[in-house]
Amino acid sequence: MRVLLSILLALPFSVSAQLCSEPSPVSYSGFGSQQTESDLFASSDYLDALNTPTFSVGSGVSDNNLCIQSNDDITTFLGVKLRNTLAPNDNVNASGNIYLAETGYSPDSQNGTAGSGPYANWNVLAYAGLTNAAFDSVDVIVHLDFNPCFSYVEEDMLAINIGESLDANVLTSASSVSSYGINTNLGYESIEALNNTGIPFDATSEGYYTFAIEIKDPCGNRKLWNEMTVYVQSSTTSAGDAVTDTNGNGVYDDNEVTGCQIQAACNFDCTATSNAGCDYTSCSGCTVEEACNYNSEATIEDTESCTYPIDLYGETYYDCAGECMNDFNNDGICDENDVTGCQDANACNYDSSATLSGSCTFAEANYDCNGVCLNDDDEDGVCDALEVPGCTDTTACNFDATATDLDDSCDYLSCAGCTVDAACNYNAAATISSDTCVYPVNCASCSGESDGTGTIVDNDDDNDGVCDADEVEGCQDEAAANYNPLATEDDGTCLTTIQGCMIPADCNYNLSANSHLPSMCSPLFSGSTPCSGGMTGSPLPLGMTSTCDNEYACNFGEEGECDYLSCVGCMNEAACDYDENYIYPTNCDYSCYGCTNSDADNYDAGDPATIDDGSCVISGCTTMGACNFDAAANNDNGTCEVTSCIGCNEPDACNYDASVTLNEPISCIYPESGYDCLGNCLNDSDSDGVCNEFEIEGCDDLAACNYDELATETDDSCTYPASEYVDCDGACLVDEDEDGVCDPLEVYGCDLESACNYNSLATENDSSCEFASCAGCTIESACNYDDTATLSNNITCIYSPAGWDDCDQTICSDSDGDGNCDFDEPAGCIGEFTAPVIAMNGMVESSANLADWVSTDFLTSVSDDTGMEGTTFTDYPGRLADGRYSVTRLYVATDICGNDIEAAQLIVADASQAEGCTNPNATSYDADAVNDDGTCDYSPACLADLNLDNIVGTSDLLILLSSFGLPCNQ
Repeated sequence: MRVLLSILLALPFSVSAQLCSEPSPVSYSGFGSQQTESDLFASSDYLDALNTPTFSVGSGVSDNNLCIQSNDDITTFLGVKLRNTLAPNDNVNASGNIYLAETGYSPDSQNGTAGSGPYANWNVLAYAGLTNAAFDSVDVIVHLDFNPCFSYVEEDMLAINIGESLDANVLTSASSVSSYGINTNLGYESIEALNNTGIPFDATSEGYYTFAIEIKDPCGNRKLWNEMTVYVQSSTTSAGDAVTDTNGNGVYDDNEVTGCQIQAACNFDCTATSNAGCDYTSCSGCTVEEACNYNSEATIEDTESCTYPIDLYGETYYDCAGECMNDFNNDGICDENDVTGCQDANACNYDSSATLSGSCTFAEANYDCNGVCLNDDDEDGVCDALEVPGCTDTTACNFDATATDLDDSCDYLSCAGCTVDAACNYNAAATISSDTCVYPVNCASCSGESDGTGTIVDNDDDNDGVCDADEVEGCQDEAAANYNPLATEDDGTCLTTIQGCMIPADCNYNLSANSHLPSMCSPLFSGSTPCSGGMTGSPLPLGMTSTCDNEYACNFGEEGECDYLSCVGCMNEAACDYDENYIYPTNCDYSCYGCTNSDADNYDAGDPATIDDGSCVISGCTTMGACNFDAAANNDNGTCEVTSCIGCNEPDACNYDASVTLNEPISCIYPESGYDCLGNCLNDSDSDGVCNEFEIEGCDDLAACNYDELATETDDSCTYPASEYVDCDGACLVDEDEDGVCDPLEVYGCDLESACNYNSLATENDSSCEFASCAGCTIESACNYDDTATLSNNITCIYSPAGWDDCDQTICSDSDGDGNCDFDEPAGCIGEFTAPVIAMNGMVESSANLADWVSTDFLTSVSDDTGMEGTTFTDYPGRLADGRYSVTRLYVATDICGNDIEAAQLIVADASQAEGCTNPNATSYDADAVNDDGTCDYSPACLADLNLDNIVGTSDLLILLSSFGLPCNQ
């Protein structure tokens, strides 16, 4: 039996059990309470009947004084016997399930004297048997305790799953074994090899050792826990006196240890036999795994002491180590703390707090960041390097708008000139008014140029005081027959006055006469000059009334004597005595001509003239355009002035002055284009004060993000901040904590995702985060598993008590009594729990060709009560220690109800198979060999063929190079 146990324990464990939902061939209910100091068989004193070809608990081992727990389908027991001692004295004394064993080594032979070791003088008995099933249907686990403490920790015990160990051995199968037992000593080397306590077992030392058998259902639920304790202590003192137990607690006084026996306490002492002084503080701590100060060794829950990154660092973006959870650029500064800004210390917007490079702005050349000149000797606001010398006087001819520094270059002459457009030398290009204007006097006028080259035109060529345009040509000789009293310019047309008789009928008629002198006519025509030759005309008869029939007479055709005197007179229309009825001219009277203007200097009020002959002399300003110009004056008296009336006389100008007589265009002020002189638009359709031609469409709302200060006409293009709390860039108007959430929009709450009361809407942590209400058991197999728990506080996990189906300590309903809860039964298979049966030889030797093994079924048979679904297998090739080729074949057979069974078979190539060297790397490799006969030779076939491929190539060189630097074995 001990050999078999050693094999089982030496093999690796594998998982082989029913699915949780499969029907079970055994019942896990009906276990009674543990029976102690009991007999297993009523009719037998020994356990020999339990021994099978698979195992033995020994011959002649007493069946009394056992700890038994069982039901109709499962039997388990535990016991302690003296080593190398035959019944009936082989089982040690017990008190309940506590066995009392003496210290020391066992006898070297049965009933012999005490030996020298290494085995203790007592063995552990453990057994589990199934009435109607095998170990593949139920998990039977043996727990061994190596720590000689008064109590034990289950997790520290060695756990051996018998079924898994059977399946892991190629010579056995859990499906073919329905009972198993051990009779073992902790001193066995195979057992000691499994000792996981770190405390070597010492048969001579006193102590307490716990052993248990556990039964679990296919779902992993504990159904039975059968436990015993071995109390090892000498019953005598070192002086040979009997050891007493004063307090009657079953522990000898010399082995009493006072300490904390409460396992949950911090100072739990597994060696303590009397309870006292438990400490629940030193081992308490944070048991929430997600907390920064999680204490995996804490055994007492203290969630109040848990600290999280928010507690340690005041922010949620650090982990427990204070490292940034988000650091995209790996600069050691959390992304949330990154400040984008200019990192160039020479920039105007340098930000010493910036952690991410942003845009920089620099001062213009020659200026500092405030726009102040670095050098400005004259303090005129223009940097020395940017000064432009020139004329800065806007009134100068050479004013330079680009000049910043006044020099001596200003010119006030080249653009100076007469700026009065009435002056003869008016210069329209002149921008500076000079005192050089000249004006025309009396008859004079201007030549008409407006470029400053104009001159005065005299217009009185003969300087007679009469303007050329006013000159009247004619005879100025008053004695002449054609004298013109208004003539100002003698044109040489004067006729010499020739007096004579101008009556053609008269004998004295003078054809050359132009002035009729009646006396020079003959008496016949009322003259006194006799006709030449003494001849006279015939006189009219006296006293006879007649009609004048002389056509030359004044009264021709009239009754009476002919009259030749009454029609003689001045016939010059310009004369004072002119009469249109005169037919014979004579000398005229011009005495009525003279100055008729009473305001004239030479007006004669005593003998006033009636016809003005232009001789009036009127003194005054005769300069045309002068401010006091007198249009009536013809005698300049030197009083002209050309200052007071200079101004704008342009009707279109805003400063038009109708009283101005001397217009100076450069002084005129005109409205801006589109406006009148009052600044009002000439065209303003919408009456908004902006002229139509100057309207600029755009957003004119000051509150808009795209407000255009130049816009005068809204075009509905205005855009506004996303909300009343942010500016146009989306930045908060008020954000005291600079977290990007505007203060009015802050939502106070817990913003830590790992916290129980995490509020996904929270933007501002209000220190309300708590990590207790959501901390709980997150292990699904625990009774108090909390699927809502987000923090793992698994120290609080509670598991189902031993022997119960669930955490509520209820037994499941099993309508068909097959040991499976109804809710675990597959549909259509209620009552069917038997797994398929595989019949086979554990080891098969085969002479068949290896290629045929894959298609060869070496099983004897596979059967099931309800029918087979199918059988599959997986091969794991290998080789036995003696060189024979082998395959470990793992079969899986499944019935129609979903029950399955696994079994392993070892297939070995028999001696008829070809033998030889089977290692391809050997020089003597035989490709046809199946079984290895140990003849492999690894010496190279040729020098330098290091990889034994019969080729000296690159691969060999690489192998050689890879060996350089390796130390040689001594």
